[in-house]
Amino acid sequence: MAQTALMVKLVLDRWYGSIKNFDSILSNISDEALLKEIVPGKNRGIYLLGHLIAVHDDMLVLLDMGSRQYPEQQQPFLKEADNAAT
Repeated sequence: MAQTALMVKLVLDRWYGSIKNFDSILSNISDEALLKEIVPGKNRGIYLLGHLIAVHDDMLVLLDMGSRQYPEQQQPFLKEADNAAT
């Protein structure tokens, strides 16, 4: 049982570490840069960020760590394509 707890701790520490690293990267990106398409005709940075938030929210449910914190993000970022007009 101790080995299972250790593995869970390692996975969660890596998950939280990844979130912290991404947060530091994101803090250096301007809002204007997030509104630009990554590649012409493709998704914008803001859409990719919303997609990551929605997928992360799903992970909480999948790992039985709680319910979604942002259920309103499911529709626009997981079920619809990016639209620069919205």
